[in-house]
This record gives sequence, structure tokens and C-alpha cells, in this order.
Amino acid sequence: MAAFEALIDPANNITELQTYLDQYFLPAGSDLVPWVPPDYNPEPPIVQNMSDSYVYKNFTKDINALWLVLGRNITEEVVEHPERHSFVPLAHPMVVPGGRFRESYYWDTWWIMRGLLVCDMNTTAYYVLDNLMHEVELFGFVPNGARIYYLDRSQPPVLSEMVVDYLEYNLRQSAQVVTPFLASFVDRAVSLLETEYAWWMNKTTQHVLTFSLPTSSILTADQPFLNPQGGAFIPAYLNRYHSNASSPRPESFAPDYHNSLFDVRTDAEVNTFYHNVRAGAESGWDFSSRWIAGMTNISFIETTEIVPVELNCYLYKLEQNLAYLLKLQANHQSSQGAISAAAAQELQWTAGNYTVAARLRYYAIQEFLWDNASYHWRDYNLTSQSFAQRNVTGSGDEASSTYSTVAYWLPLWAQIYPNMTTSLPDQLNLTATPTAATTATTLTTVDVCEGLVSSLLQSHLIQVGGVLTTTAQNTGQQWDAPNAWPPLVLLLIEGLTRLAQDSEDPHHASRQCARAGAMAANVTKLWLETNYVAFNRTGYMYEKYNAYEMGIGGGGGEYTPQIGFGWTNGVALILINDTYRVHDHNYFDDDHRPADDDAIVISFDDDVDLSPGAMAASVILPFAFITAVLIGVFYCYQKRQTTHGLTAPMLADAEVVSPLPLAHSSPPPIVGVVQNVQLVDHRSPAPTVEKHDGTYATATALPV
Repeated sequence: MAAFEALIDPANNITELQTYLDQYFLPAGSDLVPWVPPDYNPEPPIVQNMSDSYVYKNFTKDINALWLVLGRNITEEVVEHPERHSFVPLAHPMVVPGGRFRESYYWDTWWIMRGLLVCDMNTTAYYVLDNLMHEVELFGFVPNGARIYYLDRSQPPVLSEMVVDYLEYNLRQSAQVVTPFLASFVDRAVSLLETEYAWWMNKTTQHVLTFSLPTSSILTADQPFLNPQGGAFIPAYLNRYHSNASSPRPESFAPDYHNSLFDVRTDAEVNTFYHNVRAGAESGWDFSSRWIAGMTNISFIETTEIVPVELNCYLYKLEQNLAYLLKLQANHQSSQGAISAAAAQELQWTAGNYTVAARLRYYAIQEFLWDNASYHWRDYNLTSQSFAQRNVTGSGDEASSTYSTVAYWLPLWAQIYPNMTTSLPDQLNLTATPTAATTATTLTTVDVCEGLVSSLLQSHLIQVGGVLTTTAQNTGQQWDAPNAWPPLVLLLIEGLTRLAQDSEDPHHASRQCARAGAMAANVTKLWLETNYVAFNRTGYMYEKYNAYEMGIGGGGGEYTPQIGFGWTNGVALILINDTYRVHDHNYFDDDHRPADDDAIVISFDDDVDLSPGAMAASVILPFAFITAVLIGVFYCYQKRQTTHGLTAPMLADAEVVSPLPLAHSSPPPIVGVVQNVQLVDHRSPAPTVEKHDGTYATATALPV
């Protein structure tokens, strides 16, 4: 400190400051050393089982080898003197994203773990998962990354998905036998996931918002459970990204400080900027026009005013996964005689509680985030109390029907589908005539699927090199055009695949929604080719890619493009694994081999042509792909009523709700799992939404 205090004008004398830093600080990344995963295999079973003619066999081996590049462990110095370092103490070594991202990051780890499991690296997969679980034990939530300066925020809450992925993989390895290790794992995971859920639903973190949900939107079968008092409105919860910290991010101090001073602002306005820029970082989309008023100048970021579609999908799945794991826990412990009948019944009731929470969120997503005119979901703006307005030009704040983001279709991944009693917009230009849209009040599942596929086609998100994050142009933000990001591409593929599977019409076998499955197969093919071409040209797997050009890395944002790259590797391995398992292994023979250089050309009339004919020509055996379950093995607990098709499954028939105890006539109240949330009066005369300052405003322009 004496040396620092002796500096003369360090803010302006950069040479002097750099000399001080070189003398007293170690280089970035010096607190970590390379680590070789103990279960690394240069030719894992996925590679061994591939025929030599399979074009991606060597590519798969090369991606697998990157686990050696991305393995890290902390140094002895960090262990002995943690007070000198910013690193969060973790339980195990880690696999990092790569490039400037030298430590573990929350949502990156999900796709890393899934990629490790594809390579049968079960031990390393457990390490990276257990590190995140350990962080919940330390902090009550999973921070953005494994540094102490990330403790003001989290990232998209996907830990429950990781738990279920890991559990289902190991159940397959054990022939569905719940081993003592897996039983202990589930017990611990349930407790920690409940802790994480409570953090997201605790009002002090300001993530949770209370909406007044019209009970008229709830299915008759759900009314006794969700609306036992028969009120016109009931409280339902949606979430946003938020941070309570009111200072520049330590990892981006200079740009944050500079951007906070863009305009003449009060101290309160500067603090609001810091809340919003940190919340944008929590979203994982740092940064995007979705969060920025005017779309280009980050000084006007307004993340905390946006209720994002995808965050509520993640939390919906968290609620469902908790219900599933609690039921599994109850059944296993009962079968082992480890708990009493009363204790097992309590676990079943807690599972039912989370099911109620999920059902309420499902209806809230449909009521407040569904835009029937565009036939997709949209973000909600708390200030305007209407859909968030953006356009594609990167300037202005007026509405534009041509602005889209892949987030608007991510409810498909969560198996959230629109109400089948609404009509399809005329502008969708469906290839198949709806059977009920103009003659009845209820659409078929195929009608809904056709509508969703058509709205996605008209969004222009799908391009030759992948799926655009948003269609906003010239914003300078990396989570906008032209970039395509691996995790979002995979979520869309999985969503389309599930849509195709869930929309099979048992009453009209000839009207299955093949377009969704064919689109998923086509996007998979495009994405693997752009990864393959880029890797063969450069030797790198990129953090993101240019959706407009095959095999080109992305750009923009706060930092230079990164290589490595954890989630890119994971997504590629997942898709290779799935496509290889379901396709004829000779499909990728020499005649179909992707080009290694710029000679590869995939052209679309207009922006993209994914008509049924074009998509059928671009894939082999599309129906085989449709029937393949990407990661749907563990969603089998979500039972669906064929008479309701794509609507939410009725609560009374959901597997997580066991036969109701005789002492009760309805599931326990939701307040048992939502902590410190102020409920809205059921008798409210008009829909209301709780604003970020804790007050309520009448919602005069709610999307109904």
C-alpha cells in the first residue's frame, strides 16, 4: 500500500501505474494451472462406434481432445493464501470456457458437462457440476462465475437441468437402478436446488415480480387447485434479471464508469445504470439490444425493466425438475424403508407444491408474454406495461414487426405451447390448411405447430451459418446480428424437436407436424457444417459464429472473439451424438461431405427458404430425426393429455402429484415455496403488476 500511495497521479500517469502493477501483481490467469481430466480418453466410445466413413469422426476426436486444453486447477498459492486472490474456492478442478474466460462460469458449465457426458467423462462431469452445487452451499446461489467480484449476480438458472442430465446419464449406466451414490446425490441436489430457487424467488434480490393473473385463462381442470377461492384474479410470478449492486463491475470497471457518465445524471440514475448493466451480465446476453432502450447506446440499458421470455422458461423447468426429483426421492426412500409413510407423503406434497408453482408460471407466460398477433412469445416491458418494443435498424425505439430474437421461441424447449383456443393470424401463410381455425374454437396440435414454425420462418432468424440471436443490425452488441451462439442454437433445435414429437395428432395421423422436425434437422446440419468448416480452416472452435456466412467466427461486444470453446464443443458433441445415432451412418459419405474451405455454398432465396420441400431435400430420413429424443429421456414424467394436445398438462393428472392425502382437498398453497413475496389480493378489480420499486400499477395495456 505504501508503494501505491507513493504513486504520483496514477490515473493519468499510465507508465508509472503499469510499472507498479508489473511489480506487485501477477499476470492474469497465474492463479490457475493446466489440469488433465482423470477420465479423458483420446478415443471415447462415441468415436470408437463411428464408422471410418463418417465425415465427423476425426472432427469428434479433435473436439474431444480440447478437454485437455480447457482443464484447470487452482495453484497451491491460492489454497494457502486465498485472501490474496479473487478466486472462489471450489471443490474440484474445472473445465473452463477458454480464452479470457479462465474460470468456471455458471451457464457455460451446463453445455460443457453435457459434452463431457457424450465423451463418457462421468467423473469430470461430476466435478464441474459439484463445483456449482458447492457454490450454492457457500453463497445460497450460483454466482455468475467463480470470482468473488461476481457475487452480486447469478446467470441463467440451469443447475436443475444439469442435475437431471447427470442423474439420467448415470441411471442409464446403472440400468435404471438408483445406487446409494445416486440416492445421496439426489438428496443433496434437491436441498441445494430448493435453496437456489428460494434465492430467485426471494423479494430482497428483486428478481421476482408478482402479476395478477385472470383466472379466466386457467383450464377448468386446474381451477380447483390454482383457484380454490374462486376469485377473478390470483397471484402468479414471473422473474427478471437484477443486481442490487450500484457500482461498476470490477471486471469491466473502466467501460462501466465511462458509460455511466454519458449524460448528465443524478446519483440515483447512475446507480440505476449500474443495476441494469450488472443485470445484463446476469442474463448471459451481455449485451443485446433486448436490454437497451434505443438499442445501440449501452448507457441507456434497461435490463431490469424487461421480463425476459427465456428466464421464465428456465425457472419453469426448475420448478418442474424439483417436483420430479422430490417424487423420485420419495419413491426411492419409501421403497428402501428409509422414511415413514408420513414423511414420504410430505415429500409428495412438496413436489405438488412445485407443480403448482410451475402451473402458475405456465399460465403467466401465456397471459403476459404470448403475442398472438405475431404468433410467438415476446419480452414484457414493466415501464410501458406492454411488449418490449425494438426494431431491426439499430436506431430508435419504435415498434417493428420485423425485430425478432431466438428467445421468443425458446418456450418450445420448455414444452410451453400457446393456447389452442386462439385463432391463427392470417399472415402466417401456412402450408397446410388449419382444420379448425375458421370453423371452430379449438385448433389441433398440428395447427399450432404449423403456426409456430411459420412464425419462426418469417422471423428471418435462421440463416446459412446458424440462428441469429436477434435480427437487430448495426448495434455493435455481440448478442445481436450477425452472431449465432451455440447454446441458443441447441435450445431451439431441441425445442423444435419436442414440438414435432408433442404435436402428433392421434386423430389425424396424416397431419403430423413434420415441418418442426425437418427444421430441427436442417438447423442441426447447418450448425455442424459451420463448426466443421471453421475448425478445418483455422483449427479453432469459436465462442460464437457469423450466422450470415458459413464457417466464420462472430464479433462485436466488449471484447475480442474468443476461442476454445467450452459450450461450442459441448453443443457440437451433443448434436453429433444425436445425429449419428439416428441417421444412417453412411449419410455423411464423400458425396455429402462438408467442404473444408470457402467452396462450400448454401444459398437461400430471400433470406432463407425452409419450405417443406427445401427442408426435405436438405436432410435424410427427417422422420427418423423427429422420433429421436435429444435429451427427452428425463422428461417422460411430464404426462400430457391427448385431448388437450399442446396445452399445459392438467394438474390433476401430472405424475408429480400422487393420490391426494385424505386430509386435503387441494394441493398446499404456493406460498410454501415462494419466500418473502407480497401476494396480490385475489379480489383485485383489474390486473396489476408489481413494479420494481415495490409498488403496484394497474395494467391498462396487458397483452390479453
